[in-house]
Amino acid sequence: APLVSGPTARAVAAAAVSPLELIRTQMQSGSWESGVGVVGGLLRTRARGGLLGLYAGLGPTLFRDIPFSGLYWTLFEAGKKRLGEENLPPFAVSFTAGAGAGMVAAAVTTPFDVVKTRMQIAAYSHDPSRSASKLPGPIATWRHIVRADGPWALTAGLGARIVKVAPACAIMISAYDAGKRFFGTSDI
Repeated sequence: APLVSGPTARAVAAAAVSPLELIRTQMQSGSWESGVGVVGGLLRTRARGGLLGLYAGLGPTLFRDIPFSGLYWTLFEAGKKRLGEENLPPFAVSFTAGAGAGMVAAAVTTPFDVVKTRMQIAAYSHDPSRSASKLPGPIATWRHIVRADGPWALTAGLGARIVKVAPACAIMISAYDAGKRFFGTSDI
């Protein structure tokens, strides 16, 4: 069940917030025009790239997030089961299994994160004639990164991503499990 339900939930969530993720990434790219807020960015991006322009990077986001969720939940459940056999406190089991699963899932999916980020930054252009349909897709972006910067460029930010994701996963899942124990149910 975790191998299906986790990725499905993540895909729906990613699609729902994709336009906002795009704008956030563009704002952080350093080339964002001052005074242009989120709503202005959404309107400008739609004007330049059409409705599909708002979803630039969704494909690579899904290619990152679906395997991440599948790996995370599968590894978490296996780790929780294994650590539970060690007679550890429940919080330690959840925290450790969450951190380990998050670390592995983040490492495996970092190349897709790099592709997603490059596509989202490319979608933001000061050239109004550039539309989303003229931007390279994920495979072309992947190839361009490897040709221009070498294969190791696909691991850019790997350490920072692991350092961010592992504790975030550990805290999220251990707090969730603690909440279930506190409220006395496993059906939450």
